[in-house]
Amino acid sequence: MLKRFFSIFALIFFVTSILSSQPQRQMQGGSITGTVIEESTNKGVEYANIVLFNAKDSSQVNGTVSAGDGKFEITGVRPGVYYLTVHFIGFDTERINDIRVNRNNLNPNVGTIKIKPATVNLNDVVIQGERVPVSYQIDKKVINVDQMATTISGSAVEVLENIPSVTVDIEGNVSLRGSGSFTVLVDGRPTIVDAQDVLQQIPASSIENIEVITNPSAKYDPEGTAGIINIVLKKNKNFGASGLVNLNAGLNDKYGGDILTEFKNSDFTALLGFDYNNRFFTGNSTQERIFSYQNNTSYINSTGDNSRGRRHYGFRGSLNYNLSDNDVIGISGRAGNRKMQGSSSSNYLSYSDNDPANTNYLNIGERERSGSFYSAGINYQHKFAAKGHELSADFIYEYDEGDEENISEMIMAQNIVEGRKTTENGPGKELNARLDYILPLGEKSKFETGFEGESERNDENTGFYLYDTQSNDYVIQPRFSYFTKTEKDEYALYSIFSSMIDNFGFQGGIRGEYTYRKIDLPELGNSFKIDQWDYFPTVHLSYKFPTGQQLMTSYTRRIQRPRGWALEPFDTWMDANNVRRGNPSLVPEFIDSYELGFQTLLGQVSFSVEGYYRINNNKIEWVRSVYEGAEDVTLQTFANIGKDFALGTEIMMSFNPVKIWSVDLMGNLYDYRLQGNIFGEEISKSSFNWRTRMNNSFKLGETWQFQINANYISPSISSQGRSEGFFMTDLALRKDLFDKKLTLTLQARDLFGTFKHESTTQSLGLYSYQSFERESPMLMLNVKYSLNNFRQQRDRQGPNDDGGGD
Repeated sequence: MLKRFFSIFALIFFVTSILSSQPQRQMQGGSITGTVIEESTNKGVEYANIVLFNAKDSSQVNGTVSAGDGKFEITGVRPGVYYLTVHFIGFDTERINDIRVNRNNLNPNVGTIKIKPATVNLNDVVIQGERVPVSYQIDKKVINVDQMATTISGSAVEVLENIPSVTVDIEGNVSLRGSGSFTVLVDGRPTIVDAQDVLQQIPASSIENIEVITNPSAKYDPEGTAGIINIVLKKNKNFGASGLVNLNAGLNDKYGGDILTEFKNSDFTALLGFDYNNRFFTGNSTQERIFSYQNNTSYINSTGDNSRGRRHYGFRGSLNYNLSDNDVIGISGRAGNRKMQGSSSSNYLSYSDNDPANTNYLNIGERERSGSFYSAGINYQHKFAAKGHELSADFIYEYDEGDEENISEMIMAQNIVEGRKTTENGPGKELNARLDYILPLGEKSKFETGFEGESERNDENTGFYLYDTQSNDYVIQPRFSYFTKTEKDEYALYSIFSSMIDNFGFQGGIRGEYTYRKIDLPELGNSFKIDQWDYFPTVHLSYKFPTGQQLMTSYTRRIQRPRGWALEPFDTWMDANNVRRGNPSLVPEFIDSYELGFQTLLGQVSFSVEGYYRINNNKIEWVRSVYEGAEDVTLQTFANIGKDFALGTEIMMSFNPVKIWSVDLMGNLYDYRLQGNIFGEEISKSSFNWRTRMNNSFKLGETWQFQINANYISPSISSQGRSEGFFMTDLALRKDLFDKKLTLTLQARDLFGTFKHESTTQSLGLYSYQSFERESPMLMLNVKYSLNNFRQQRDRQGPNDDGGGD
C-alpha cells in the first residue's frame, strides 16, 4: 500500500516539475504588486493567476496567485519592461502593459485590476459567463449550486452527487471519500439533527454553495472520519427589500418550494425564509437469503414494492445589527417539522432442508420517524483597529424530537398471523458555545485561538409490542421495553499559527478535547462511560510556484464518535426477518488523514489533482448474523471491527471545447483495504474503487441553457460483503425570462433507469443478496422568481463567514 501511496505522490511531483519548468529569471531584484477585484462586487478575487512576461520577446518571467483580499506580489524582477496577464476561470483575461522596473522604481504597483465575467458574441447575442460548478481552494472544494440545473428541484444530497469526493447510494445516504462518517454544518454552525437528515431536508434552491473540507484545521471540530460538509444558505447583497421564490413539482407525489425575503440597509439586515418539501420515491426490491443454523439450512426469497420519502417544512430567520463600524451583533433561529416514511409489501417464499414444503406469505412493513426541531442563536463580532484583528462569539441552543415507529406484519389468507411493533420517543437538547480570537502578526502571519463547548442531553423510551390475534391489537412487552438516559459533554481549546515566507506558506495547529459520555440503562442496571482527553494536531503547507501553480499538503487527526441510536442495545424489528440492535460498548474511531494537492491553469483549462491517504482505527461498521433463537431472522448491529485504509487521488478538469460548451471532468480513484476481526474470525479484504463524472453545460442563445451529466460508481467491498457499481445520467433544460427574474428548469434524473443498487453479504451462517431499483426517470419542473433584483453573495466565504444567516 505504501508503495502505491508514494507512487501517487511521486506522480504529482513529476507533473508539478513539468508544469513549472518554464524559463525563469533568477529570483532577485525588484517586485511588482497589485490587487485583483471582481468588477460587479469590488471584492478581492482569491486564487487568480497572475503571469509576468518580458515585453521585448513575450517570454514568461514569473508569476503568482492572488491572496484572499485579491492582493498579489511578484518578487525577484530584474530591471526591464514587462506586461502581465490575470486569469480566473469564468472571467475575461486582463492584460496590464508597460510595467517598468528600474533603479528609480524598483517596486511598481499596478493598482487595482478589475475582472469581469467572460462574454462571447453569437449573432450579436451577449452571453454572460458563469462560475464553474466546482472550484478548488487551498483547504476546500466549493460547489456553486445555482449552476447545477439538473439538481435544482432536489436537496443537498442531489447536489453532492456532482463532486468527486462524494458517493450517494440509492437510498440517498451520502459517503465522503468512502465514509459515511462526516460532520455537517449549516452556515458554519453545528446542528443537532443527524448529518444524513440535514442533507435530505435542505432544498437545493435555498443553497448558495456547499463547501467540502476534507482536512480541516484545528479550529474546527475534528468530529467526522472524512471531514466537514458546510451548507452555505442564500443571502442577498443589495440594499432594500428583496426576495426569492422557488416552486417545484414532479410526477408521483413530489412537490415543494421555498421563499426567502430580506431587508438590508446600512444599519441592519433582516432575513426570513420558509421551505416545504414532499418527496417520495417508489421502487421494487428482490432479496435472497440462506441461513445455516443448528444443522439446518433455511431459504427465504422475496420480491416486492417499496415507497420511501420525506415530508418536511421549516422556517429560518436572522437579524444582524451594526452596533458600530467595528461591532456586529446578530440573532438567528430555525424551526420546523420532519417526517420520514417508508413502506413495503413483499411476497415471501420460504423452505428449509428439514421442511422442504414451500411456505408463502405476504409481509407488510411500515416505518415512520418524525418530530419537531428548533434552534436559537446569538452571535457577536468585534473588529479591532488593526486589519484582521478580530474577536467573535456564538451561542446556540437546539431541541430535537425523533419519534420512531416500525411495524412488521406477516399475512396469510388475508389474516395477520404475526406482527411486531417497536417505538422510540424522547427529546434531544444541545447547547453549543464558541469563542474565536485572531491576532495578526505582521502582514503575512497570524495567531488564532479559541474555545468550543457542547453539552447534550437525551432521554429515550423504547417500546416493544407483539400482535395479539385474539384482540387484533398490539400488546406491549415490558421485559423488552427500556428507558435510556444519555449525557454527553465535550470541551475544546485550540491554537493555530500561520505564516507566509516568500512563496512558502505554513499553518500548524493543536486542539485538545475533553469528552465525557455516560449512557444509563436503569432496567438493565448497566452504565457505559467515556471520560478522557484527546489531542488533534494539524499541519497545512503550501508552495506557490513562480509560474502561478500551487502545491499543498496537509495532515490532520480526526475522531468519529458513535451516534446515540448506534449505542442503544435494543431490538428494532424492521420486518419479520430483519432486526436492528445498537451496541453501547462502541468506542470512537480515530483517523489519521494525509493530503497532497496541486492546482494550475493550463491555458484556459483549470486542472487540479489531490492525493490522499486515510487510516481509520477502531473502524465501526454494520455487521450481520443470524438472530439468536431464530433460524430465519437477520440481526444487524454495530461493531468496532479493526482498521481500514484508503489511498487515492482525485482529479478535476474544467474547460470549454467551444465557446458555448463548458465541461467538468471529475474522477476519484482509490485503493481500499480493511483489516480486522468479526465474531472471532480474522478478515483482510481490499478493492480498487473509482468513480467518474462528466458535467456538460451548453449555452443556447441568451436565455437558454442545457445540461447533461453522466456518472459512474464502481463496485466496492465492506467487511462482510460487496456492493455492485452503477451508472446514471441526468439532464436539464433551463429558460430565463423577464431579464432573468423568472427561471424555468425542467429536469430528468436517472434518464435511462440504470440507478440500481445490488449487494451481497456473507457472514457466520448467513448469505444474503438484495437489489433495489428506484422509479425512473424522475421528472421535475422548478420555477424560480426573484423579487426586486435579488442577487446572491459572490464573495468566497469561509465556514464561519456566514453573514449572519442561519
